[in-house]
Amino acid sequence: VSYLLMVVYAALSLFSCGQPPHSRVGLGLVGICIVALAVCSAFGLAAFLGVAFNPTSTQVLPFLALGLGVDDMFVLAHHFKSSEVRQDLRLGGSHEYELEVVRTTVGKAGPSITLTSVVNFFVFFVGSLTPIPAVTAFCLQSCCAVMMNYVLLLGIFPVVMAADARRTKAGRVDMLCCITAKQLSTDLQPMTDDQAIEKGELQASRQSSKSAVREVRGKCWPMLQKWYLPVLATSTGQYGILAVKLCMIAGALFGVSRLESGLDISDVIPTGTYQGDFLKARFAYFDFFD
Repeated sequence: VSYLLMVVYAALSLFSCGQPPHSRVGLGLVGICIVALAVCSAFGLAAFLGVAFNPTSTQVLPFLALGLGVDDMFVLAHHFKSSEVRQDLRLGGSHEYELEVVRTTVGKAGPSITLTSVVNFFVFFVGSLTPIPAVTAFCLQSCCAVMMNYVLLLGIFPVVMAADARRTKAGRVDMLCCITAKQLSTDLQPMTDDQAIEKGELQASRQSSKSAVREVRGKCWPMLQKWYLPVLATSTGQYGILAVKLCMIAGALFGVSRLESGLDISDVIPTGTYQGDFLKARFAYFDFFD
């Protein structure tokens, strides 16, 4: 269910109703498939290294790895969309245009993805030093998941972005690449500045770029520009946000201080198994032995 919800969220986030060629639903679906492939590869790598599996690994790790991988995928997709708008679309050829878009995207998003992946890897690696076998196995498998997410997203996803840039440049509809959109964007065809001026299309190209920039910013940008940004510019808004954050931190610290250490065995046994049925009957009829 969580994977299905993530597919729906990716489709809604990358969908563009007004400009079908600039929609990115197919790109998002392929990205989620790459993340799922990374999770399977992580399990295979962990099994190859001899890391033992437990219920926590099989029931929690797939969703944790999904969240980490999809987050990096959305970072790449957002920078890809922005880079495609800001690139000079009058390059010498379509192949050069695709390479430049992918190069700019990876150059901007790559360092942040690398930093977060390295930090996550070492956090789980430090957690694997815990002298609890189940926690050690889970953390080692998480290290494998982080590594495979990084390798596959930066190894396969740029190729998919290049193919999607070629589709957009050709004016083909998202998810239906065999169909060409009715309104082909002639601004995306390779041409020099002199040719654009001679044809009187330079101004139209600028207008198209402005509309594409508005498309990248999203539908929430006018609301943010009208309400949220003016509040951030005032001292009252800044102090108010700081006060809210301090209250949240104080509430979190208070909640942590009231946590009880320890883990009940019923919290780690999967339901529907004979071990789970045994524990359920044991706590129902023999709870007084505690």
